[in-house]
Amino acid sequence: SVTTMTGLTTIGTLIAGAVPASLITAGTFGTGAYVFDNTVSGITTLTATAIRVSSDNAGSIGVSGTAFSDLFLASGAVINFSSGDITVTHSANTLTLAGGTFVVGNFESAALTATTGNFSGTTTFNTITYTWPASDGGAGNVLSTNGSGILSWTAGGAGALGGSGTAGTIAKWSAAATFTDSILTETASLITIAGGLDLSANLDLNTNNITAGGTASFTTLTVTNSIIRASDVSALLFLVELQIF
Repeated sequence: SVTTMTGLTTIGTLIAGAVPASLITAGTFGTGAYVFDNTVSGITTLTATAIRVSSDNAGSIGVSGTAFSDLFLASGAVINFSSGDITVTHSANTLTLAGGTFVVGNFESAALTATTGNFSGTTTFNTITYTWPASDGGAGNVLSTNGSGILSWTAGGAGALGGSGTAGTIAKWSAAATFTDSILTETASLITIAGGLDLSANLDLNTNNITAGGTASFTTLTVTNSIIRASDVSALLFLVELQIF
């Protein structure tokens, strides 16, 4: 067995079994390729500036079933895909994805955790790109768009209605956000009209009566299966001949 070796020169391939670490001391390897077919253990420090495989897309870090546990990268580290096609770059408290599209699969509420999300610049939802405002809006502001995806904070509507009314009076709109009294009032089961009633369609009364306290004027009055009592009407003015069959 070899216990001490001060220099070794070989032409071709040198085949050896297990080499104890005590036989390898700090020094410099010469040029050429060094092939280790089996496990190399005990290495804690690597001074090379880069580790590379023999050709592009030819190797893996770890294998299925024998994986690394953690990956530690220094501040400012860059994960580079396909010669810069997409990069993930670190800076202080920030991780930046550049050069491509970030695609998220099924994103359900159950997958959300109590954390903080920070979105800046533009965001695309359903093929529409939105540019977000750079600061918070004022109290009561709402987020609005200019129709081209530029979002900004604008004053929201007060959400209140103006005007005044009288109890028992049915209200009506007098302006876009203002109520006022109408000519209709309601007491118990009676609705009273303070002005005239203009009907452009038929007035259908099933079992109830019409009580006229003043003058009732009709252009045409058609009565079917009903009885008109003079005691119920103070005066009836017919502008055309009234015929009761």
